[in-house]
Amino acid sequence: MRIVTYNIFYGGQGRIPLIAQILREQNPDMVALQEANDRSNVEKLAGALNMELIFGESNNTFHVAWLSRLPVSCVCNYQLPILHKGPLTEFTMHKTLLSIDVEWNGSLLHLCTTHLQAGYPDGWAV
Repeated sequence: MRIVTYNIFYGGQGRIPLIAQILREQNPDMVALQEANDRSNVEKLAGALNMELIFGESNNTFHVAWLSRLPVSCVCNYQLPILHKGPLTEFTMHKTLLSIDVEWNGSLLHLCTTHLQAGYPDGWAV
């Protein structure tokens, strides 16, 4: 099984054909997407790759998604709490963990994706 993870950066605006080409060259069975901010773009990407879309909506604009060639038997989207102190901005990561179950070679696999924040601006406490 080949799994690819890809941060498509702000929903992939203007880059969906290029992202589809890059992913097609990797020939993945599963793709975990971060910053799937524009659902219509992610739907276009899923269509271009002939993959099923599983969308994980967050409490802000930074959504996640799975694209799958394999049948998905279970989906859970966990919108997690904010775990930092300081001002909330459009860049504050309201974490979403998108969990799916797929069957592969007779085994049930539990796969998860989320979008982690690299750090916090100076002066923020975690």
